[in-house]
Amino acid sequence: MARYKAEYIDGGRDISGEAADFGTTLHLALEKYVEAAIREKKSAPTVETLMSCFMMAYLTVMKDHNFESEIFKEGERLLRVWHARNNFDEITVLSCESKSFFMVPYMLNGVKQEIKFNYICDRVDQISETEIRVVDYKSWRNLITPEDVKSDLQARCYALAYQILFPKATRIWVIIDQLRGEEVGACFTRDDNIITWKSLKMIVQGIIDYPDDFIVKESLNDECRWCVRKSKCQALRKHHDVGGVLDMNLDDMMEKHYAAKVQIATLKKFLESLEPQIRTEMDELGLTTLESLDKEYVLNTGGVRGGRRAIPAHLLPQIVGVDVALGIAEYGIGKVDSLKGDPRVDAETFRKVEDAIVTFPGKRQVNVTKKKKKPQGDSDA
Repeated sequence: MARYKAEYIDGGRDISGEAADFGTTLHLALEKYVEAAIREKKSAPTVETLMSCFMMAYLTVMKDHNFESEIFKEGERLLRVWHARNNFDEITVLSCESKSFFMVPYMLNGVKQEIKFNYICDRVDQISETEIRVVDYKSWRNLITPEDVKSDLQARCYALAYQILFPKATRIWVIIDQLRGEEVGACFTRDDNIITWKSLKMIVQGIIDYPDDFIVKESLNDECRWCVRKSKCQALRKHHDVGGVLDMNLDDMMEKHYAAKVQIATLKKFLESLEPQIRTEMDELGLTTLESLDKEYVLNTGGVRGGRRAIPAHLLPQIVGVDVALGIAEYGIGKVDSLKGDPRVDAETFRKVEDAIVTFPGKRQVNVTKKKKKPQGDSDA
């Protein structure tokens, strides 16, 4: 919240990095291409048109004439893939980079008031009379899933905004077009959007009701490195003083990562050599549990991990026939067990399947735990 106040209330802005400029370049190229080639049909919807838009956007945002640079080549590759997987047949593009707002009500001192909720959509398509699609381009590297879209507040607000604009729409699709991956999306119904509307009003009212000093509280999070006030943040400074990672530069992180990786590999190798010897000695004693001499640690070697059942891949088709075997796609034991009761597999055939299953014993675990000390004054009695 301290970052929000610094950037949006006090008007402070940080220096834009190359990654942010690269994302802006891709957005601008796609906006110009869709506007010219799809909406207005002034240019041919070819990859060459898209590349021309990219070059102009690159010059405008990156201010670089080196079209042989690695970052330009990466952008060109991403946009070529985007062009190949997008088809605008039977779709009407309603807008590109549209800026609008809707009003959200709240109560202040017993009086109903409203506040603007502003939003910008990269692209909005009409699929049918009752279906709208909102597309948000993302150049990020950490790809998300459709489940992430359904729970994302930004995506839900996009759906709400276009439900307000198109009240007769029965389905609003929100598509996250991941330029480094694939499109993922979620469908929002009118009922979904009503829930979002109620939640949004509660959020706004909660912000209004908080005391004025709440917004300036500092908190550490994974976006600290991009905060405009990181040089003055006391929470970040304390984090750095005790060896935290959020304020490290890339060289520091590379060094720490390598050292940690070596330590983990070394300790893993040490455990691998230690555990067989522990199991051997426990077998000689005929025990699966043992307390240390000082009664501080407890050793348990009775647990088993990694046991599994499987059927050799070449045997299943021979027993049940090729057609049945191909029908279950993979020979995982769960799929094989599902053949029981299949009308194509009689009881005798399934018994042969069970006879062919091989059981692979698991590896006995070595588990050492530290006993909790009893408070003074307690007794076993």
